[in-house]
Amino acid sequence: MKEKRNQAFMDERLWYIDWLLMMRGWFSRTDIMDKFRIQGAAASRDISRYKNERDNNLFLNHRVKRYEVNKESFNPINKIDGDEIFSRLIDKEESLFLGSDAPIV
Repeated sequence: MKEKRNQAFMDERLWYIDWLLMMRGWFSRTDIMDKFRIQGAAASRDISRYKNERDNNLFLNHRVKRYEVNKESFNPINKIDGDEIFSRLIDKEESLFLGSDAPIV
């Protein structure tokens, strides 16, 4: 049972990486740590897992220490429908994580 729950948490974090790459075009390890209140090692494992599944989706920009979307080859792990996008964009907390101080929509 615990293993299934942990898998669900990891899947949610991978979904969030997809989301940030689609909506903002980049993310940092700190974004994952802050959003899910996890330690750096766990965030690094999630990023590694994402890269194992979709290495061509992102690259590490060493200059600014963040992962950025590879626009030419981006193929999200999770398909996100329009209703999900809209519901997240009207959420103030989610908008804060995307860099806006008010709901985006």
